[in-house]
Amino acid sequence: MATSQISVHSKKILAKALTTYSAHRPLVQRILNVTFIVYILGSTYTGLSGHSSRSGKERPKKEKGDGSTVKPERVAVCIHPLIVFVLLKYLKVDTLFFQRLSSILRIVIPGIRSKEALLLFIHSSLLVFRTAISLYVAALDGK
Repeated sequence: MATSQISVHSKKILAKALTTYSAHRPLVQRILNVTFIVYILGSTYTGLSGHSSRSGKERPKKEKGDGSTVKPERVAVCIHPLIVFVLLKYLKVDTLFFQRLSSILRIVIPGIRSKEALLLFIHSSLLVFRTAISLYVAALDGK
């Protein structure tokens, strides 16, 4: 008896949630897209800057029995399991790589107001804009 009442109540809640979603679907999709983009940019920044996403102090390097130190912990830029697996297993990307990449980027892009930074921003914006147009055209073709 109690199971059927829970089932009926959960069906009503699910039906109400689905009707609300269908009424506001474009808004919900925009919010999800913006949230995803912010999440990806944040995780990419965290990975490239070498900051740990964990709170607290970093673990000190452990020493092996022969006195040599263990390699630094590898850091993944994206959180998707397949990408993490590829980065950690095959590419062997670690924090030293990101530190070196950061020093090279400081040489390539000397400042935010430099010509190089502006060109990189324009190029990246055009690529994102082209992707948005491609998605829009694909949606039109789907209709």
